[in-house]
Amino acid sequence: MGSSSSKNSDPYWWGYIDDGKGWTARPKSEYMKTPAYNKQLRRQMKQESLAKGGSGHISMAEQSRKQW
Repeated sequence: MGSSSSKNSDPYWWGYIDDGKGWTARPKSEYMKTPAYNKQLRRQMKQESLAKGGSGHISMAEQSRKQW
């Protein structure tokens, strides 16, 4: 990929999220709001689901992301 001087020299300033319509490129500020990319958000959601009596099961999107 021929990107000149990437934004804030951060290689992860954009990423793909699956918004239900397929994978779409999104800026970091946007994709970091999704639990698939945001570890803190994921942990928080897991704790909330456990508090509600859930199993703390990892979503399919999460599992598919770990494969690549």
